[in-house]
Amino acid sequence: AIVYAAGEATVNAPTSALPEKGRAIFEKNKDAVLWVTAVLKVEISGGGKTAPAQEGNVQALGTVIDPSGLTVVSLSALDPSAARDGQLVQGVKLTVVGTFDKVRINLPSGIEVPATVVLKDKDTDLAFVMPDAEAKEKPAKFDCIALSDMPKVRVLDELICISREDKSLDQAPK
Repeated sequence: AIVYAAGEATVNAPTSALPEKGRAIFEKNKDAVLWVTAVLKVEISGGGKTAPAQEGNVQALGTVIDPSGLTVVSLSALDPSAARDGQLVQGVKLTVVGTFDKVRINLPSGIEVPATVVLKDKDTDLAFVMPDAEAKEKPAKFDCIALSDMPKVRVLDELICISREDKSLDQAPK
């Protein structure tokens, strides 16, 4: 979901400094990593034929990148069909269209905020999800990660990843 470089502060510091820095980064940012859930309807056609539409629940971890609640997720995690569009199967080029219904951003408090997928970019494997303007339970402020504050990551830098458990473990941050 979110990756932070431990940064220059730990380069010459004793190994014991990283856990403390990691805990501080975790506490500051854990509520900006959230589950996004949706109902995905997939329609597949090709060679003049159309398969019956399939529908299922999907979920992906997202990172809130703006106080408005704008959340970025992996497109292939939220819409696995996106990678299938344009593939050749037995010489037939497939058209695969995934459409979302009932998109929700799941807050740590348990509130599900209605949302919309506003952009899907297959090249970068990113999807952007925005809370609906008329969401009655929308909190005044989302915790977010300011992308401008992200350090430059280099090869062999120490990294700290923040994630969440699934519903079976109450979506606890980890």
